[in-house]
Order: sequence, then structure tokens, then C-alpha cells
Amino acid sequence: VPEVLITGEPAFMAETGTGIEGDFTNTSILTFVLISVLFLVVLRTLRPLVNVMLMILLTVGITLAIGGIMFGSITAMSMGFAAVVQGLVVDYGALIYRYAMLHPELDGAGIRARVRMGIVGASITTAVVFGMMALGNFPGLRQFGLLVACGTIVGAVIMLWVFTEIAPSLVSKPISSLNLPPLPVPSLHSSRSGVVFSILLVVCIVLVFVVKGLPRFDPSMSSMRP
Repeated sequence: VPEVLITGEPAFMAETGTGIEGDFTNTSILTFVLISVLFLVVLRTLRPLVNVMLMILLTVGITLAIGGIMFGSITAMSMGFAAVVQGLVVDYGALIYRYAMLHPELDGAGIRARVRMGIVGASITTAVVFGMMALGNFPGLRQFGLLVACGTIVGAVIMLWVFTEIAPSLVSKPISSLNLPPLPVPSLHSSRSGVVFSILLVVCIVLVFVVKGLPRFDPSMSSMRP
């Protein structure tokens, strides 16, 4: 059987697309696993972890469905939206669950009233930033930005109107019964230390730019090579 080898732009683009798809798929799966481990280490309880992970999967699934309706097909580069959305949604879940632990007397509506403005504000600002990618010229980046923006809004809605209702029932022990040490009160000394550290950090950055110069912009297609 003769062996046929293909070269040129079609073969290059096919190989690159397959590589990008695999990279983003592996990244999304690894992100899901790492988020699960970190959430479990911090909260040390399984029920809220399972529910938050279900909320994440629901968010990604709905966003994929919306993306299919909007675009018809999802590009390989756009699949990276799942990793970004997971990181955002788990933050909303951690905030909601912490309020449920701090205030075991609150029901879902009470928790929602306390966290609504923060989550809505964070989701809108994030969605606007990623949505601005729709103004770009690269189709893959446009689709990626719109999917992240859509997933951020979908995640905020799900966490506010679904997870807040079930979060009170997931709290096994209120945070007051965990005998955690009190949070340190910021002092004037710590505030001055932060200012000094920030100034030193800026000085170090300036020195790096003076010695090494600004990063060089590479307009070639080398970044797309496998």
C-alpha cells in the first residue's frame, strides 16, 4: 500500500487545530480537577463540592448550547472558555457557601440578597472585558471572548438563583463552631509595609525594563506552530 504524505498550509492548519483542541480540552479537564481538589481542601466537606461541580458542568453545558445556536460550530481555540468559566463560577460558589456558613439563620433569599450585588457586578465587568474581543479581527478570539462573556453571565444566574437555594442545606457546621482563629485586624504598620513593598515592586519592574528593555513584539506565525 503506497504511503501518501501531505505538506503545505492545509496539513499545517489541520495539525495545529488538532493540537490546540487537545491542549484546551486537557486544560479544561485539569482545571476541573484542580478546582475540585482545592475546594475540598479548603472546605473539607464533600456535599458542597459535588453541588458546585454540578453547577459548573451545568454552566458549561448551557454555554456550549448557546454557542452552538449562535455560531453553529465551536472552534478549537474557543474551547478554552471552559477553563475560564470554571474558575469564575467556583468563586461565586465559594462566596455563597461562606455566607451560608457565616449566617446559618439565612435562607436562600437572604443569602442571595447579601451576595447579589457583588456577583452581578463581577460577572458584568468580566463579561464586558471578554466581550470586547468580539471587536477583533481573529474569528477564534472573537468566539472565545463571546463564549467566556456568555458563560460568565450564565454562571452568575445559576449560582444566584439555584445554588443560593440549596447552599443552606449543605452547611453541616456553621463557621462559628469550627473554632477558627480570628482574622487579624490591619494596623497602621501593616499598611505602611504594603506601601513600601509596592514601591519596591515598581522600582524592580522599572529596573528590569531599563536593563532588558520592553518585550519584543513577534508578528510572525511562530506562536501557532506545534
